[in-house]
Amino acid sequence: MTPARFETIEEIFYSAIGQAPDTREAFLVTACEGDEALRFQVERLLGCHSSVGDFIETPVAGVATALLEGRQPELLPGQTMGHYELLERIGAGGMGEVYLARDIVASRKAALKVLPLRFTMEPERLRRFELEAHAVVALNHPNIVTVYEIGEDQATHYIASELIEGETLRRRLARGSIPLAEALEITLQVASALAAAHDAGIIHRDIKPENIMLRPDGYVKVLDFGIAKLAEQDLPVTTSEQEPDLLLQTRFGSIIGTASYMSPEQARGEAVSESSDIWSLGVVLSEMVGSIPAELQRLLGKMLANEPNERYADGGELVDEVRRIRKLLELRPHARRSRMLIAAAAVAAAAAIAVPSYFYHHRTPESLPDKSVAVLPFENLSDNQQDSYFAIGVQDEILSDLARIADLKVISRISTRSYEAGKPRNPRLIAEQLGVTHLLEGSVQRANNRLRIHAQLIDARSDSQLWAQTYDREVADLFTIQTEIAQTIATQLQAKISAPEKAAIARAPTSDLVANDLYQQAMALGSQESATNDLKAIDLLERAIARDARFVPAYCALARLQVEFYVNEGHADAHLQVAKATIRKAFQLQPNAGEVHLVQAHYLARGLRDYDGARAELDLARRGLPNDPVVYSEIASMDYRQGRWAESLRNHDRAIELDPRNVLLLENATTAYSENRRYSKAIQLGRRALALSPRDKWMRLFIASQPLKERADIRPLRAELNTILAEDPGAVATIWSYSLDRAILEHDAPAADRALAAIPPDGFHGLMGFLAPRDWFVGCAARAFNRPEVAHTAFVAARARLEKRLREQPDDAMSWGLLGKVKAMLGERQGAIEAGQRACELFPLTREGLWGLTPLRQLAKIYACVGEKDRALELLSLYAGQGPFIDYGELKLSPDWDPLRGDPRFEKIVASLAPKSEPPK
Repeated sequence: MTPARFETIEEIFYSAIGQAPDTREAFLVTACEGDEALRFQVERLLGCHSSVGDFIETPVAGVATALLEGRQPELLPGQTMGHYELLERIGAGGMGEVYLARDIVASRKAALKVLPLRFTMEPERLRRFELEAHAVVALNHPNIVTVYEIGEDQATHYIASELIEGETLRRRLARGSIPLAEALEITLQVASALAAAHDAGIIHRDIKPENIMLRPDGYVKVLDFGIAKLAEQDLPVTTSEQEPDLLLQTRFGSIIGTASYMSPEQARGEAVSESSDIWSLGVVLSEMVGSIPAELQRLLGKMLANEPNERYADGGELVDEVRRIRKLLELRPHARRSRMLIAAAAVAAAAAIAVPSYFYHHRTPESLPDKSVAVLPFENLSDNQQDSYFAIGVQDEILSDLARIADLKVISRISTRSYEAGKPRNPRLIAEQLGVTHLLEGSVQRANNRLRIHAQLIDARSDSQLWAQTYDREVADLFTIQTEIAQTIATQLQAKISAPEKAAIARAPTSDLVANDLYQQAMALGSQESATNDLKAIDLLERAIARDARFVPAYCALARLQVEFYVNEGHADAHLQVAKATIRKAFQLQPNAGEVHLVQAHYLARGLRDYDGARAELDLARRGLPNDPVVYSEIASMDYRQGRWAESLRNHDRAIELDPRNVLLLENATTAYSENRRYSKAIQLGRRALALSPRDKWMRLFIASQPLKERADIRPLRAELNTILAEDPGAVATIWSYSLDRAILEHDAPAADRALAAIPPDGFHGLMGFLAPRDWFVGCAARAFNRPEVAHTAFVAARARLEKRLREQPDDAMSWGLLGKVKAMLGERQGAIEAGQRACELFPLTREGLWGLTPLRQLAKIYACVGEKDRALELLSLYAGQGPFIDYGELKLSPDWDPLRGDPRFEKIVASLAPKSEPPK
C-alpha cells in the first residue's frame, strides 16, 4: 500500500467519523467513488473504531496495523469454506494460515491455505495472482504439491492442495547433519520441480526449508508455487510479529521473500528471474551439507553468483549439473527411505565454498559474536524537525561511548544511517546485514529545556526486547543520559569495561549545550563531503570552541578538516599550521584520548608524510578506539605506503567488519585487493559496494576491468562500456578515461575522439592534487593512431603546462613523473630521464611503498621509450618483484611496453604474471 493510498484511507476515515450514523453510508458511497477496495478498507477501520471506543485516543498506526495486515477473523473447527470442512489449524505464516480440511465432495483430506485479506482486497493484485495461480494448478509434477483449486467463500480466498504426510526440511534440519548423497538427492528433486515450473513460466520467489516437504517414502514436495506473487507489489508498511522475516522494507519499495534466502537482485527490489530461485536453492543446499568436495564448491559457487547471468539459467540446467556431480562422486541413495535422512550443518559451512560475499550477507546468528551491537538512528520526535542533527548526535554519542569498549563489537554510524528512523525495520535482517546480534534503537524529543529519550535494546536473533527505558529530564542532563545508556547496554551484553574505558565513557565532551549544538551541526555538514559544507563546518567548529575552549572532539574535527583542505585545495601551508596548533591544544587537554591520537596520525601522514610517526599514533589510537573503522582504514593506508601489503588487506577487512555498509571503505578495499592481484576478492567487494550504490558507473567499470588486468581479456570492459553508454550517452563525461583506454587498446579511433572530447579543458584531477593536462591524453591517442603532428603539438602543450605547475609546486612528484614521460615522447632523452629520476627522489621506494612504485613504473616506461632497454628492464624487474601494482593485462597490451616486446627478459616477466589456470567457462 502506497503512502498516498494510506493518506486517502485516513482522510476518508476521519471524515466518516464526523458523519451521523444515518448519513455515513451515503458519505462513503460518494467519497469512495466506486472504489470497493477503498471502501472495504475504510469500513474495517470504522469497525475497529466502534469496537475500541474513542479512536482518537489510539495512535492511527496502531489501529491501521490491523487494516494493513489484513488479519482474518479466527476460523473454528467445523466451519466450512466452499466444499471444505475445517478440521484443525496446522500452521501459519506470512502468506496465510493453513488448516487441515476435509473435501466434502471428494471425500479426501486437504490442506487449505486461507490467504490474508491484505493480499486479496486489491482487485488488480488479486487478478494477477489468479492468472499465475491457475497456471500453478495446471502443473503436474511429482515434486510439486498438487493444487486442487483456487476458491473464494464470502470474500475470503483460499487455496486447496494435497495434504503432504511428512515434515518440512526446516524441522528436519533441527535434528542433525545430512549425508552429502542425501543432500544432493534433495537438491535434485527441488531443482526438478523448479525446472517444471520454469518451463511453464512460473518463478517460485520464496524457496526455503519451510516450503520443502519431505515424505516418508523419500519424495520431496515443493510448496507454495506462485503464492509469493500475491505480495510482490504494494506491500503494507506495517507487518505482524509473526512474519518478521517475510517482509523487507527498503527506501525504494517493498520486496517479498525470506531475507536469508533472497538473491541479491531480489533484496534490491529488482525484477526476479528463474536464476533467483537458483540462488535461494543454493542457500538451502549450503545449509544441508557439511564437508564440501571440490565439485560441490564449484556448484555452489555458480548457484550463489552475485550476477543472475552467472548462475545456472533455470532449474533444468541445474538438474543436469547435479546429476553430473552425483555421478562423478559416485553417490547413490541406498534406499528410497534414506532420502529422508537429511539434516544440515551450520550455514558457516558456506565459508568453505569460496563465496565470501554470500557468506558475509548470510551469516547465521550462531556465527556472530554475542557481544555485538549496532546503534540505529534515533527518531526525532521534536516539533522542530530542523533539530534532526540533535537526534543524530544522541545516536552518535551513545555509539561512540560503546565503541570505546574493547570487549564489544560496535558498528559504525555510516553503516547504520540507511536504516532510517520512523520507518519499518526488520531486526533480524538488519542484524544479519551488519554482522551483529543486538540492535539499539530509540527516539529523542526536545522541547524548551526538557528532554525525553527513549531507548530499547533488541536481541535480533529472537526479535525480543532485552531492555527499554525512557529518560525524561532537563536538557542539561543530556550527556549523563547518554553515558547511562551506554553503560546499561554494556551491562546487558555482559561486556567487560576497563577503568580507562569507564573514565572515557563518563567524560562529557563539553559542558556547553550550545557548543554541542554547533558541533553536531558541523558533523552533519561534514558528512555531506563538499568544500562549501566543509567551510561551513569549520566556522561552526570554531564557534563551538569559542564557547568551550576545552571541547576536545571539536578540536579534533577542526584539525581533520584543515588537513583535508591542505591536501585537496592547493597545499596551502596555513591549513597545516592551523591543524598543528589545534591538535597541540587537544593534546594539552586530553593527552591519552584515542581521537586525539587519531587526528595526529592523520596530520602526520597526510600533511607531513611522516608514516612512522603516524603509525605510532595509530597504535595508540587503536587502544582508545578499538571499534573505530577509521583507525583500521588509516592503518591499512599506512601499511600500503610502507609496503606491508598483506597487513594492509587484513586491516581493510577489519575496517569493513566494523563498517560493512560504508561504500568508501569497500571501494578502498576493492582497489587494494585488485592491486594485489586478488581479482576474485576485488570483484566480490566491488559488487557489495555496487549493491549499496547501484548508480556508480565507475564501480561497474572497475569490476568489468578485472578480467583485463588478470587475463588481458578486454571483452567484459567493452561490453560494460557499451551498456552504460547505451543507457546514458552523456555518461562519457564521467567515464572517459575507461573509454579512452579501451579505444586505444582496441585501435578504435572514433571512440577515442569521443572520449577526448569529454575531458575537461583543464585536464584530469587525480590524487594528492595532481593534475594531468588534457593535452597529454590527446598526444597519447594521436601517437597510438599514427598522427605524429597532432601528437607532437599536444605533447609540447602538455610540457608547458607541467613545467608551469612545477615552478609553482616544485615537490609535486606526480607532475615530475608525467613530465618525464612527455619529454620522452618528444625525444628529449636526457630531460626525460632527469624528470623521472626527480619523481623517484621525491617519493623514494624505501619510504613510499605505495607512491614510490608509481614514479618507479613511470621511469621504467621513460627508459623504454628513449631506448634504454636494459635500464627499463632492470626497473621493471624491481617493480614486479615488489608484489602488487602491475598486472598481466598492462604488460601484455599497453603500448608503453611495446619497445620491450620480444626481449626474453621482458617476456619472462610477462609470463610470471600470466593467469595460472583457464578462466571459468
